[in-house]
Amino acid sequence: MLTNKIFRFLFKPTFNKLFVVLIILAFFPVYWPKLPILEGKWLPVTTKMKVIDHSNSEDGSLILYVDFKKIRNCAYIGMFASAKNEKLNIEFSDDQGQTDSTRPIGTYVAGPWIFSWGSPEYKKYEIISKGDLKITLRHNCHPFWNTLTEFYP
Repeated sequence: MLTNKIFRFLFKPTFNKLFVVLIILAFFPVYWPKLPILEGKWLPVTTKMKVIDHSNSEDGSLILYVDFKKIRNCAYIGMFASAKNEKLNIEFSDDQGQTDSTRPIGTYVAGPWIFSWGSPEYKKYEIISKGDLKITLRHNCHPFWNTLTEFYP
């Protein structure tokens, strides 16, 4: 008799829904740190950046002129660049006066953006190549987390 009651309780539709919700909530802390990256892949703020023109300066810095499209209306927080697993400094010198700010939705041609080594004494004159460059954008789209969008490559 008791076994029959337990069996009926376990297979009630309300218990099944509750069980599924509890399982999802139990795994939520595991997935929470990955949500900004997943959102950036599934719902990116911008399209991938296309390099229109590039050159290297005498000190090895990479100078880029780029083309991209912003497709979501999110507040810009920052751009993070690296090459050969080392952080790069970024200097914005846009021709249009849009320097390090939130842009409205639309298509943009920007530059020059200058990428230089974070520690000049370590890699003072080693050239940064376009192929080694990795760029990630951080935007604030909602109050839960900052969205990370892989911008380049």
